Amino acid sequence: LEYASGNIDGKFKDDPATLGSVHSAIGASWSALDQREHSSEHFRKAWENYKQAFGEADEQTLLILYDYAEEVISNEKYADAERLLDEADRLSGPRLQESGKLALWSARRRSNFHVQQQQPDEAEPYLNRGIELLPKVLPDMPRLEGIFRIDLADVYRRQGKDAEAEALVREGLADPRFTPERIGTDVMNALQSNLSMVLMKQGRYAEALTLAEAVAASAEKLSGIDARSTIIEYERVAKIHTSAGNCEEALEIRRRNWKVGVEKHGMADRSNLANGANLAANEEKCGDKSVAPALLQQVLAEVRRSFGPDDPFNHTFGYFYARMLIDSGRYTAAQTMLRSISIEKLNAATGPAGWEHW
Repeated sequence: LEYASGNIDGKFKDDPATLGSVHSAIGASWSALDQREHSSEHFRKAWENYKQAFGEADEQTLLILYDYAEEVISNEKYADAERLLDEADRLSGPRLQESGKLALWSARRRSNFHVQQQQPDEAEPYLNRGIELLPKVLPDMPRLEGIFRIDLADVYRRQGKDAEAEALVREGLADPRFTPERIGTDVMNALQSNLSMVLMKQGRYAEALTLAEAVAASAEKLSGIDARSTIIEYERVAKIHTSAGNCEEALEIRRRNWKVGVEKHGMADRSNLANGANLAANEEKCGDKSVAPALLQQVLAEVRRSFGPDDPFNHTFGYFYARMLIDSGRYTAAQTMLRSISIEKLNAATGPAGWEHW
């Protein structure tokens, strides 16, 4: 893949359509390897090639633009992604009201744009629109249907609609089309992982843990211990342990997650930052209490630097830090921190429990 990436320039000079398709294929391959900087660059070049070959408003060009925006979203550059989505929607125009590929691609990319930023209410209508369009546009795409179900179930959980989330996931798992061969092991894992979170909220910890541990082991075998997907699944195992009162087991997992996550993906990664905050909470509860405040301050500083003060993580982690300050008797500092927190942002990141915390 590195060879192909480094040797494509200068090829197909008089054939931008073919050059664009090659860049698109290389970009999709880098995306599958979770190398978003590389994938974004190739999708950008594919978009430029397709504009030259077909025109900026052609369906093929706009589908690639939506795909390019998706890579930018995954790279957590949300302002840039929003500009690309706005441009794609503007050029798509009334075609977004039709039952076609452009409407489906827009719904998918827009929903993920909001899901990744923990904006469940904004994501929900796009997810429902995508689920409505899918059988009309791509009737035999169970993998994409599974992805829509996963995201909508996660939105429902964040909105406190646990029964709806469970029904959605169980319906998918019972669907005979939903097999690892048809939808991919990663999507099958994600459906089961969502179910484990529902079971955890119901207090069915043994069932949830069995399911989550199997998913995490599968993700590790599929992608490696330091892949984002693997780290996320082990974090869910730790979350279940925490809810079940198994603090030491959760602490061991989170220390490893933090180490391998930062080494592989760096600090400015949303999953790593969430894991760092969770590790700080674990250290405070049953680990090294002296490192917890400094770790949470480090996470907060990185959130503000990389994503700005309005990011929901800033308010969630700020709340956790205020709680630490209260527990240590630093009430004035805690009060100052609490004044800066938006309950709406806290609620977006934690679900309805945010109101209870407040």
